[in-house]
Order: sequence, then structure tokens, then C-alpha cells
Amino acid sequence: MSTVFDGVVKSAIKSVYDDVNEGTERFRKSFDLLNRIRDRHFERINSSLSEVQIWCMSGPAKLSDIYIPTRLSERVSRNYFVDLDVAKTLQDIKAYSEQGEIDLDSVLKSSESLMVLGAPGAGKTTFLTSLVLGQSGFCDGTQGYLNDGVLPLWIPLRSYSSVPSNIKQFVLNSICVEEAELEDSWPFIQRLLKSGKIVMFFDGLDEITYDQQVLWRSFFEKIKKMYADCKVIASCRSGSLNVDFPGFKHVEVLPFLSENVSEYIDSWFGPEGIELAGALKLALNSESDVNELSRSPLLLSLLCVLFENELDLPHHKTDLFSRCVEALLHKWDSSRGFRRETVFSQLSLAKRKRVFQRVAMEFSLKDKSILKDTVVSSVVGQYLQKFDVEPELSGSVLSELESHHGLLIRPAANVFSFSHLSFQDYFSAEYLISTRRELEFSKSYASNSQKKDIIVFCSCLVEDADELVCNLLEQSDLRDSQNYPTIARKLSIASVLVRVVASGASMSKKNRALVVSRLAEYFKVAADLFQKTGLNLYCTFSFGKPKIRHTYSKRRETYSEALLSFEGLIGEAIFCNYTPIFDALRGLLLKKVTYSSRALLSSVFIRKDPSLVLESYQYISDLERLPSKYRQKINETIGEVRGLVGSESDS
Repeated sequence: MSTVFDGVVKSAIKSVYDDVNEGTERFRKSFDLLNRIRDRHFERINSSLSEVQIWCMSGPAKLSDIYIPTRLSERVSRNYFVDLDVAKTLQDIKAYSEQGEIDLDSVLKSSESLMVLGAPGAGKTTFLTSLVLGQSGFCDGTQGYLNDGVLPLWIPLRSYSSVPSNIKQFVLNSICVEEAELEDSWPFIQRLLKSGKIVMFFDGLDEITYDQQVLWRSFFEKIKKMYADCKVIASCRSGSLNVDFPGFKHVEVLPFLSENVSEYIDSWFGPEGIELAGALKLALNSESDVNELSRSPLLLSLLCVLFENELDLPHHKTDLFSRCVEALLHKWDSSRGFRRETVFSQLSLAKRKRVFQRVAMEFSLKDKSILKDTVVSSVVGQYLQKFDVEPELSGSVLSELESHHGLLIRPAANVFSFSHLSFQDYFSAEYLISTRRELEFSKSYASNSQKKDIIVFCSCLVEDADELVCNLLEQSDLRDSQNYPTIARKLSIASVLVRVVASGASMSKKNRALVVSRLAEYFKVAADLFQKTGLNLYCTFSFGKPKIRHTYSKRRETYSEALLSFEGLIGEAIFCNYTPIFDALRGLLLKKVTYSSRALLSSVFIRKDPSLVLESYQYISDLERLPSKYRQKINETIGEVRGLVGSESDS
């Protein structure tokens, strides 16, 4: 790194003194001066930027140890409109942004100025910081991203109370040039500016006011007018860029891919935490909604911290989302010693949460993850009157909520959504509880797969979940059920009960025991009902995930739906990892049960105790009066389970 910069420094000196050669005293003094300034500048960069610490960490982490390469898209979400007949979900819109991913090397090595946009915690500051550190020789992951020999300047905008008026003084201060060095060093530094060998990084346009953004825009234009080849890179939250910045290429930070998440977790825990990293990955893979959070660098860091402190993520999802909401509402900013200005002083954080809750309920009742901005604005406008805010200001309120918190966002120019669907479910649950409608909601939507997480959140957030739990028990009771559609609906509600009891909902000891025993009984009752109608059930275990099979040759939609619900119940029981449910199922296996019941009851143990599954299926295979085709399938499954048991023994 120093060799590369030496060449740049020498070129700058020679461009100032046409008749000087490297052997002269004049050249040596100039060379030593610039190297001294450079080394001091790099040391300040290292001391101030090399470590990061989010609000819940016990201590700082070295950025170079956990940095994952950033991905950028030239399709900035807020710049295009979507057709809601084509893009029906948030995932549809995100897919469009993913298609605009650009090559970092080409965009960073051009002289074109860059505006890096992204949601709170998306990694904007980390990206800029890593580039500065990499160019200074302190972050291997980003060395070589910029042109060789480029000198980076780091400018955190919120540390400036006013916009500089003098470019020369601004640059010299940014490079830590001492007063005695000012006049001697400036001719050489000016040559670096003119030749494009200085890149300026301005972080946090979202952390300054509209008026300040206007003034900084003029300053950027002044820089480019005087030094056309000097590259400027700035960062801003997507919803907070209130001024047009001509001459800047706008790009947006893309979320982590699954491989980025895995690499980040490995880096976080290090070689000594391999087992912990593996356990967290398994926990994330078992919960798709929690896994979606991990695509945000900030929230993934929070997940790592919580897991490191022995919080079992799938079991305590309500606590997890509460912490994530808290982080985005205020902790992320306050932990950095920053408070955002608001023009709506009457909207306290508590009242802002109530706005999020009301909007979330609108999304949920409409079964949508995206809504037109006019619809959301109308809902917010009506609700704001409760807080003495004129409904006409709803657009401004929404803009501030997006830019300050990143919970409710514009994924495209004409729609709103919550940044993660689970935030929508969480706030919906809070709204139901605040309006005392959680029981009514559960009665209406317990079998609706899109609403089950709202009910689980309700059960965990409410002070006493006994009434809610008793109602779910009543709705899921399939002991006298005979037709497949009813069985399908009740098994689906039983899946909700598994999550409720495993998530730590507050209920009496009696009801908790009743839920566990009833759920175990449902496994047996359902399998017996299917067997009585000619469906002999068993499971296959591709990738360790049970799939219900049967030997009945004809397919009927009525029983297919019921089997999918049963499969969902088994999956919930496996991934909830709730010991009382496993104990109850183990107790049933010690009793006399039908072969279908034994096959499905034991399948729940495929991850916890695969040898028990093998033992149960072997027991079924040894039964004398067993349908031949069913015996054949059971024996095939035994071979499959033996492979799983063997791989577990090897590991």
C-alpha cells in the first residue's frame, strides 16, 4: 500500500517542481512531508473507524473481521412506479431491485460521483467506512475497490455545524495537516485533487436538515467545478434525500444473500464459535420470518448478539421482534449519540408506534403486504386527528416515519409496505391488544395461514393468554371430526397452538399442561382417522424434513388439504423444540397405537432423536398384519433414516 502511495506522492511533487529530480534535498523534504501527513491521516482513520459497536453489544468489534462485501443496485426503489396488478407482494418489488445489481469495481473506479442510498441499518455507513479503511490499508475486504494510490477523506456530515466556505481549508483539515505544514503541503495536495487522486466520503446526508442538504449540494458542485476528476461518494437513507444532487449516480444497498448471512455469522463468532454459529444458522433456517430479518446487517448483528446471550430465537420470537422494533424506533440513533429533528413534536415515540399499529392492521385486514400510497395516507390522515395533527399532513408524517425509523417504507414510488412482513404482524397484534379485539380476531382467523403469526404475537403480548388459548383449544378439537375439510381446518389451528405454547405465552399451569396433552392426542387422533378411511400414513425425510406419504392410489383434493395441514403440524412440533411436547409424544409411543400413528408420532423426533424414528419404523416393519405395499414403503424409509442416523454419528 505504501509503495503505491509513494509513486503518487512522487508524481505530485514532480508536477509541482518541473525541474526537480528525486536526488535533490528539495524533493526529499517534500516527499518526507507528504508521507508524514499521509501516515498521520491513515492513523487517524484507523483509530476512529476500525471498530464498530451497535447498541446491544457489550464491546466493539473490528470492522475488518466482520465486513461482508456490499451489493449495490442501480434500480433505486423510490425512483420507479409499480403496477399493482403485476407486483402484488413486497417480494415482487424486491426482485426488481435485485435485477439491477451493478459491478462495484466499475462504479467505484470511475470519476462519477456516487449517492449510496439504503434503509436504516442496511450498511451504508459500513460500506463507506470499509472503503476508506481498505484504501488506507486496514480492511483487506475492500482493498483495491478504488483506483491505486487514491487518498480517502472521511467526512461525517453531522459533525459539521455549518458548511465549509473554503475548499482548501476544508481539505487540509480533513487530512490533519498541521498549521506549520499548510503552505508547503497545499500545492502537492491540490495536484492530487486535480488528478483525481483524492476521493471524498460524505456520510449521513439523512442526519442533517433540508436547508443543510441544499448548502452541501452547492459545496459539492463547487468541488466538482474546481476539481472535475475528484470523486465524491455520499450516503443517505432512502427516505431522507430531500434535495436533488445533479451529477451523482444513485445506487441502493441490496440486502444480504443467504451466503452473505452465513459468512457474516461465521465471521462474527470466529473459529472458536463454530458450534454457536451453526446453531444460529439452524435456528434461522427453521423460521422463515426470522430468517428474513437476517438480510439486514443491523438486525443480523442484533440476532448474533441475542443468540450469543443464549436467547433461543424461535422460542422467543416476540421478544426478538420487540428488540428489533426498539432498535429501529430509537436505539440505533441514540446509541450513536444522535437525535433526529422532528417537525411533529406532538408525535411521541409511543404515538408513532400507535400509527404503525393502525397502518399494520389495515394491511393485515386487506391481506396485503403492499398498499397504494394514497390508501396508506388516507388511513394515517384519519388516525392523526387523535393526536391533534391535521390529516392533510399525513404525507409529511409518513415521510418522517420512513426516514427516521425504516419500519414503514416506500419500496416503490407509489406504494408503502413494512420493511419486513413480521413487523406488520407484530404491530397488528399490538393494535388488537390495545383495542381488546385479540379474541375476536382469533375466532375469525385462527385457521388463516396468513394470520397465524398475528395470533401468536397476541398470545405472547397479552398479559393473560388463558382465554385466547382456551378458544384455540376449542377451535382445534378434532376428536369428533369426520370430514377432511374440518380436519384440515382444525389441524391448522393446532399448528398455531404449538407456536403459542412454545413461544412462552402467559397462561395457567393447568392450561399449559392441557394444551400439551391435547396436541399429542391430536397427532394420534388424526393419524387414526386417516387410517380408518384407507390412508395408511408414513413419512419420508428428504433433507431431514418430514413429508407425509400414503399408499392410496387416488388423489382427492379434500384429503390432500388435510394432509398438508397435518404435515404443517408435524413441522411446527419439530422446529418449536418444546420439550413438554416431545415428552408427551414419547409417552404415547410407549403405548399401543396404530401403525400410522406410530409412524407419524415418531417422525417429530427426526431432528431431536433420529434413532427413535428408526426404531419405530423398524417396529412397524416387523408387524405381521401389515399391507404389503405399506411395508415396502416403510422399509424404504428405514434405509433413508439409517442414512440420517449414520451422518449424525459421523458429525
